Amino acid sequence: MTAGDPKRTFALLGETMFFRFASVCLALIPLISVAELTDTSCYYVGKQDGGRGVYSESCGRVSDAGELILFSEHHENLLFRKNGLACVNLSVNTAFLVHEDGRSMSVRAFENGCDDFIGGFARGKLEDREVYIDEDLNVVLDPGFERLGPFRYEFGTVCEGPIRIEPDETGALRYVGKCGLIDGDGNIVIEPKERFEDDEVFRDYRNSHNECPAPPIQDEESAICHAKRHARNTYRPDEWVGFSVVLHDEMWVVRYRESASDNWDTVLMVGAAKANLLGSRTIRSTVTSTDR
Repeated sequence: MTAGDPKRTFALLGETMFFRFASVCLALIPLISVAELTDTSCYYVGKQDGGRGVYSESCGRVSDAGELILFSEHHENLLFRKNGLACVNLSVNTAFLVHEDGRSMSVRAFENGCDDFIGGFARGKLEDREVYIDEDLNVVLDPGFERLGPFRYEFGTVCEGPIRIEPDETGALRYVGKCGLIDGDGNIVIEPKERFEDDEVFRDYRNSHNECPAPPIQDEESAICHAKRHARNTYRPDEWVGFSVVLHDEMWVVRYRESASDNWDTVLMVGAAKANLLGSRTIRSTVTSTDR
């Protein structure tokens, strides 16, 4: 099978995923365990295929140490990002980030992809728990919990098991577990007792424990501080050539321009009561922005 439609190839991957022992002479490969000889199929984005998805039934091995060892032809075909990493999916729930130098780390898997780096961290997997890793694939925080949330606004959500999926009163599936919050040093700031879906508790803590004055937001200076904090955490610059700010219906509306040559302004709506980001949009500028 050659590269083709990603949905088709990944569906085929889920149907045909299997393990088979490679017929390799152990005498020729000393120090390699039987587990390391297990061949696996994979899916990734290939640079020799114009950035298209590539599926192969024979990609490499997962070692006893939990590292993905790709065959050279696949490693050389990986389309690495600017950070030197590429994603390789082995199944619907198994994925690895692979570094250009050959190192790898098992991470949270998504359909046809790996966990994103949010707040500088992605979620790696070690045995029965998840950890926060940096772009060099180093474990930065190991809180010791079964499941982690994205590291947003300098805090991470931690959830203790057993994590399970159950239907709610409407029949919709949801995760069930007890969750808390940790800071950048791994200290627990909210004990893991909140329901899995109660992100509002964690959002309010993040918005009141930062470099800005705690809400409610009562003046323009505080509104700008929180708006810049939200801009940074939504991957936008917090250095602006000009801005305006106004309080409207319990909401601070901050409009700013990122550069003097930009023809578009960004508008952030920040709640006055809890300093939460209510929304954002980009609109065409109608006036020349000035410094303020």
